[in-house]
Amino acid sequence: MQMKVKKNATFLLSLLSAIILLGGLWFNWPLNFSMDAVDHFDDWSQGIMISDLMYQDNYGGSLFIQIITPPMLNQLGYSDTIGVLENAFVEGRSFPQEDFAQYISNICIHGHFYRLLNAILPISNKALITLLKFICCVWTAGMLGVILYWIGLNTSAILPLIISVIAAVACPIFTMYGTNLYWCAGNLFLPMAIMTCLVRSRKFCCDTSKQICKKLALTAFVTCLVKQLFYFEFVTSVMIAMTVPLVYWLIAERKKLIDWVRCFGATIAGAVASFVTTFAIKLLLLIIQFGWQDAIAFTYQNLEERILGTTDTTDASLLESANASYTLVLKWMMNKPCISIGSIRITMLQIIGACTVCIVGYLLLSLLCRRYLEKGFMIDNSWLALASATVISVFAPLSWFVLAKPHTFVHEVHCGFVWFCPFVFMAFALIGDTLKQAASLIVTRIRK
Repeated sequence: MQMKVKKNATFLLSLLSAIILLGGLWFNWPLNFSMDAVDHFDDWSQGIMISDLMYQDNYGGSLFIQIITPPMLNQLGYSDTIGVLENAFVEGRSFPQEDFAQYISNICIHGHFYRLLNAILPISNKALITLLKFICCVWTAGMLGVILYWIGLNTSAILPLIISVIAAVACPIFTMYGTNLYWCAGNLFLPMAIMTCLVRSRKFCCDTSKQICKKLALTAFVTCLVKQLFYFEFVTSVMIAMTVPLVYWLIAERKKLIDWVRCFGATIAGAVASFVTTFAIKLLLLIIQFGWQDAIAFTYQNLEERILGTTDTTDASLLESANASYTLVLKWMMNKPCISIGSIRITMLQIIGACTVCIVGYLLLSLLCRRYLEKGFMIDNSWLALASATVISVFAPLSWFVLAKPHTFVHEVHCGFVWFCPFVFMAFALIGDTLKQAASLIVTRIRK
């Protein structure tokens, strides 16, 4: 009965948390409190989606997204490119067809969804843009609501509410993504959200080892495939984030080493298969559009610019990104603000430090308390699972910063968001739960 009450309370508070996150994403609340918050943080990517809708209205559809970038607008005589494309679309204006270029870096399945809504909804362009932005916010808040519900069930029912308030009000890097039509951030949380549902299901816990592996592989394949159909950016981060609930489950259920090997083997196999499948789909689309020689050349160029780095270019930013050190890039990203409100500015590195203090401090406190308790003291298994999952989660953003160092260097403003997928949320949960557990230990010690 008590478990049912907690489950219901956690659900209601997680639902409220999702609504709070929706408000933070839609209104970008940190603009009122933080010096780090900006309104138009990535007009380039926003323009990708809007220019494609503009192209559809005036010239019909196409296999790939049609774009006009800020450099193109500069060539057309616009010195200030912020909001130019959105204002033009809202007012029903367009540009000559030859000014558009095909965006071949990603499949952008969400762009085709936007096209569909544009074609079937009898609403003005202004209302359409508002609707699409709101859908992106709901999508992101919904996925995070599922993850916060999982956190609440494994910690405290009130914790999701506390985390959501902090994120919505004091985390500008998070809320700035809210209404961006390109990043459509919910897809970054999709694999982890679905994985939390899987490992929490009663049937999953009762399945045979073979059935569990099949479900993990299928979940990893489908969810990672969907994410990559949006775009390839941050793919390693999302794949690692997906394993966070799995790590928690394996530790909480005290699974054997062989179970770890099987579960991770199945999950990795599904994730790799999704990457190969998406890569093949994109390559096929490029071959259809440009022929196989150009398709291979475009594919290699994409990988070179984002992953390998290229020195054979006149683009100063690409050249600099290839030569930049990993230490410099990691230093930039570690100094990104996690919490920024008024004069308070807490960086990602400081959050990592706080988690480290919590883990070491709790373990030391446990050892000190153990000698005073009658039957010895065992570290709470749910806390150990949460701490381990949080440690794993920090590798999600770091994997992208290292693997895609050139991309991170050029797009360091955008890449800051990856800290929230899901490390920051896990860190907040760990800090909150550790404080609760430590208080409980101290109270127990005093009573004895």
